[in-house]
Amino acid sequence: MKNWKTKRIKEKRKIKGKTILKIFVFLIVFLVAASFIFLLVNFIIASRELPEPGKLLTRNINLSTKIYDRKGETMLYEIFNEERRTLIKFSDIPKSVINATIVAEDREFFKHQGFNLKGMARALLVNIFQGKPVQGGSSLTQQFIKNAFLSPKKLFSRKIKELFLAYQIEKKYTKEEILQMYFNEIPYGSNAYGIAEASQIYFGKNPSSLTLDEA
Repeated sequence: MKNWKTKRIKEKRKIKGKTILKIFVFLIVFLVAASFIFLLVNFIIASRELPEPGKLLTRNINLSTKIYDRKGETMLYEIFNEERRTLIKFSDIPKSVINATIVAEDREFFKHQGFNLKGMARALLVNIFQGKPVQGGSSLTQQFIKNAFLSPKKLFSRKIKELFLAYQIEKKYTKEEILQMYFNEIPYGSNAYGIAEASQIYFGKNPSSLTLDEA
């Protein structure tokens, strides 16, 4: 009789254990499926609201208006609204500036396809352990997109758009073209947008004359 009761107890525990395991597996599958659907919906919505990657180099952006003397040698005035910007070609950006920026902001720039998952995960862990945002995981391509097109608000939907457009841009343009757009768009403070205006404001010279220390 005692053995029979013991056997029944073991069977009940076994059945209970299987039931709990089934519930746990169901919850995991449900959460994964729900997360996938959520990401898919956001991905579809984001893809409809993004600019056409093929028109990035020809789109209208805010530029400074410069007035020179009769000889066209001395600048008399520079008129701008909130963004003080002058466009330059990739060939006019010193390698020292490019290398310094890549080392500081995105060491894997020439290896990734728009974003660096390892870098994003590493930044997330560092920020969690520090209890505050101390490290960013965005690639140079993502930074360009964020400053040129998207809202500065830290929303999940914005991040989805950022990742999607970064991938599209990397497929459409060369790394050199992306760097040119980055250095013409990124803010450097004091209303200076782009390396051309930043080098004039902070060092009084053209970008091509910047030294390694100034980069």
